[in-house]
Amino acid sequence: MEGGLKAWGILLSIVLGVVSNWQHWARGSSPQVPCLFIFGDSVFDNGNNLALDTDVTVDYLPYGVDFPYGSTGRCSNGVNIADAIADLLGFENYIPPFGKGNCREFMGCVNYASGRSGILNTTGYLLGQRYSMDLQLYNHKIIASRIAKELGVADVATKYLGQCIYVVEIGYNDYLNNYYGEGYNSSKIYTPEQFAQLLKLYTEGARKVAVFGHIRMGCMPAYKNVFGAGKSSCVDKLSHAAQLFNSKLQKALPKLNANLPGAIFTYINSYKIGSENVTGLGFKNTSNSCCQVPNGEIPCAPLTYTCPYRDEHLYWDGAHYTEARARIFAKKAYQLQLPIDAYPYDISGLVKGQQYSMDLQLYNHKIIASRIAKELGGTDVANKAWRILVAILLAAVSNWQHRACGLPPQVPCLFIFGDSLSDNGNNMVLSTNVKASYLPYGVDFPYGTTGRCSNGLNLPDVIAELLGFENYIPPFGVGGCKDFMNGVNYASSAGGILDMTASLLGQRYTMDLQLYNHKIIASRIAKELGGADVASKYLGQCIYAVEMGYNDYLNNYNSEGYNSSKIYTPEQFAQLLVQTYETQLERLYGEGARKIAVFGLIRIGCMPSYIQMFGADNSSCVDKLNHEVQLFNSKLRKLIPKLNANLPGSKFTYINSYEIDSEDFETLGFKVINKGCCDVPSGQIPCEPLTYPCSNRDEHVYWDGAHYTEARARIFAKRAYQRQLAVDANPYDISELVRIPLDETDGCSTFGTKIV
Repeated sequence: MEGGLKAWGILLSIVLGVVSNWQHWARGSSPQVPCLFIFGDSVFDNGNNLALDTDVTVDYLPYGVDFPYGSTGRCSNGVNIADAIADLLGFENYIPPFGKGNCREFMGCVNYASGRSGILNTTGYLLGQRYSMDLQLYNHKIIASRIAKELGVADVATKYLGQCIYVVEIGYNDYLNNYYGEGYNSSKIYTPEQFAQLLKLYTEGARKVAVFGHIRMGCMPAYKNVFGAGKSSCVDKLSHAAQLFNSKLQKALPKLNANLPGAIFTYINSYKIGSENVTGLGFKNTSNSCCQVPNGEIPCAPLTYTCPYRDEHLYWDGAHYTEARARIFAKKAYQLQLPIDAYPYDISGLVKGQQYSMDLQLYNHKIIASRIAKELGGTDVANKAWRILVAILLAAVSNWQHRACGLPPQVPCLFIFGDSLSDNGNNMVLSTNVKASYLPYGVDFPYGTTGRCSNGLNLPDVIAELLGFENYIPPFGVGGCKDFMNGVNYASSAGGILDMTASLLGQRYTMDLQLYNHKIIASRIAKELGGADVASKYLGQCIYAVEMGYNDYLNNYNSEGYNSSKIYTPEQFAQLLVQTYETQLERLYGEGARKIAVFGLIRIGCMPSYIQMFGADNSSCVDKLNHEVQLFNSKLRKLIPKLNANLPGSKFTYINSYEIDSEDFETLGFKVINKGCCDVPSGQIPCEPLTYPCSNRDEHVYWDGAHYTEARARIFAKRAYQRQLAVDANPYDISELVRIPLDETDGCSTFGTKIV
């Protein structure tokens, strides 16, 4: 019996592995290599410094203004060179940084690059914490050991790591924040020629290594400003130092290839690539930064406007390229245009330089087969197991093929309206302090800190997942919202039903503004589909999730600086909110919405911050706040059937958030129900910036002073999607809302029919 269970365990693990590979294949072509590892400084850093105690971070706008996830730590308006290389290599997602989210996807990771880091450990130390090259190699050693553990055999791990691409660019800061920096004595001890060092990854399994030389750092706007330009219009001594370094590095790489068996180190001639005629590439401004840079500094001034024509600028800030320049640079590194661009290979040649032959693949399979035979107790048992496996595998792949290639999401699009419970980045582009733009927010999210008030996913993220969407619904305010056909998230932290709500806190998208933004998107969809009638049918099939009203109580009726509580009784204020809400929901209907899930309010009196501010009653919550919420919910629940009766073809439904929020948390595995997981300063809601959160996040209901953890959001969303009790939703839960056919006379057709 024990041997049988062991056999099935091994079979299951193999099936899951193969189906996982099939999933990747079914979604598109595979990456050209199994993994990409990135080492460097701020040119490649994509968020590692956000987890360090340093001021050398770019966690604010205008950084990331054109990046899908906003400000993520990249020194660019959009993608950087490392991102563009990953794109050219066929990776579907951006390579995650080592320092955020525990780098769970390490089999295809990792970006170790760190702003202001250098080859020497002393470089940049006056600027705070950073991952020097030695520390980046140490971090890679951790990842390599994880990969060895995952694959089970050191030899297999070595072969796996040998297929990966390693890109390395480092050394700028050894000159700019050491040799020529104030507070360091390197220039008194060394000549620039002695600075060049070799980078060694070989011992950790690296075989295909692209080493980038230095660009013309003397032509960076900030350093021309600091040192003054020479006859070449650049700082000649800095460019000369870069050339000395490059010359020694270029000569060192052939020695590595000759002395290290199987090594393929290649030199990317960044200096030459950076010296091309950029005006011929469409760049009109080659000497000034696109963003506003204070005199004598490098980074953009926070929350300032940028140049409107970013694709025409070479430099984004005082030292880093724009996305437009980074993409062109990466293409020449990936596939050389001139023989001097790279030697002996460009990156595409490096990919092809050493691939597993069929013989080697069969050899690897022989290793695995022998391990299975040993595990099962003999070759005969193993052969029988393989025959069973084939049958299971064919069925699994067939099922997966149907799922991956045949079934779309349950609805064509999802539109989200709300406040900080649903905001996934909209406030990042607004002039307000009400934004989750720093760690520990996003510590468990694949892309780090994105504006979500959570450690990971929030409520609409999970709903999108349950509806079958492959990607997260993009925010309206970040990156121009180019992917609007699958839906848009308009939610804004501090947003309310009333326009005056949270007006003292700065900019936010109120419900009226969110509806205005949706009107813009609806018009774009009509233009995309070729007419209003077709767009009406399309929009009628979508799901609309609306949660709003918390801030009308917390940052208006019960907040200092507003006089609502002096004008209205709780009953009157609830009536005002619901009447205003009714008009807004009718406007949403007027823009083509038909399937609308309206969320009631949860027990705001049980949020940790408000218990601390107002004091708990016998219920362990603030009864006054919960009573006000119940008044609102009662009126909202009665509004739903009225809307359905008065608006032809409408399918409004009420999600009973208060009831879902009242379930027994302890039976769900939550051990902490009245305290945030992160450190919250007294009398406030958000996490203290750059502090360590609790380690048992799945056991906490609340992430900060008012918002759920991902674990709680997942359970909540599942009950909204598919009710457990009859009171959870009325008349439909979201899964039932999806399946309801629309009235053809209303101009809407059921999802899946071809629109003509």
